[in-house]
Amino acid sequence: MWFVTRRLSIAAARRVAISAQGLAGSRPARVGDAALRRAIASLGVLQIDSVNVFERSHYLPLLARLGPYDRSRLDRLLHHDTGRGLGGYTEYVAHEATVLPVADWPLWAWHRQAPRSDHAATWAAGHQGLLSEVRAEFADRGPLRVRDLEHPSNVSLGGGWWNRNDVHWAANWLFRRGELVVVGRQRFERRFALADHVLPPGAMVEVPRDDAVREVIRRAARAYGVATLDDLADYPRLRPALARPAVDDLVAAGELEPVTVDGWSAPAYLAAGTVCPARCTGGAAVAVRSARLVPAAGRAAVRVPLPHLDLHAGRAADARLLRAPGAG
Repeated sequence: MWFVTRRLSIAAARRVAISAQGLAGSRPARVGDAALRRAIASLGVLQIDSVNVFERSHYLPLLARLGPYDRSRLDRLLHHDTGRGLGGYTEYVAHEATVLPVADWPLWAWHRQAPRSDHAATWAAGHQGLLSEVRAEFADRGPLRVRDLEHPSNVSLGGGWWNRNDVHWAANWLFRRGELVVVGRQRFERRFALADHVLPPGAMVEVPRDDAVREVIRRAARAYGVATLDDLADYPRLRPALARPAVDDLVAAGELEPVTVDGWSAPAYLAAGTVCPARCTGGAAVAVRSARLVPAAGRAAVRVPLPHLDLHAGRAADARLLRAPGAG
């Protein structure tokens, strides 16, 4: 049986991407907790970064999609400078440093169990005593920033909250391995607690690697709109070789549709049932993840405000589609 592969113009691909990223829809009249949760879920990745120009990066993708909102609402949801225990969100390297619903913790069990670099593994093997002592202090004292640990090796090296002494590396190792979980931030420093002390039983389940990769690629496809294999793999920062079987499985199951996009050398994929909008109109700060969607002359590495965006038939009014690597 022969199947006809759908072909998209580059203008149509842009409209699909803008719509999928939640930048084309109407904004809620009031931005409450439910709207913030929906936007975070739709994004799939909400990156946290210490580098900012005028505001921390994780506030901006939500502003672009929801319009003005009370930033303290997001702080309360994420337990930033509020709360002590674990709420509905934590963090993990599910892209880079990324906001992660607690319910998604099981999807990354395979990643936490994966071998570390030779250097990190050698360091950990040589510091088993320190790891045990740091683990014990969290067990005794509950959620803490690394700076609050009283271990005698937790000495200042003059780096502020980037104080990367051995205690810092011990906490980082325990976090990467899933023994510590982020319960919030205080003055933007992570507060950790032992995972088995704070995670609900449902979050302690381990999803097998192949099932987990298939799910994160499924979500990446929905968030991107239209994407190549490399794009889908990069969304959760996976190697393309690891993502390829998941893409093949989703195509075979009818959940991804292979398409071609004018000017793209690589095959592309749409989430099944994706409709290409005839028009996308809205106002936002836009960052398009894939450089394939934007001519070289129109690219930049930052977001800019778009007073009006009209992508009907590929025309942009008072706007340029810009690329910001790794940004929402």
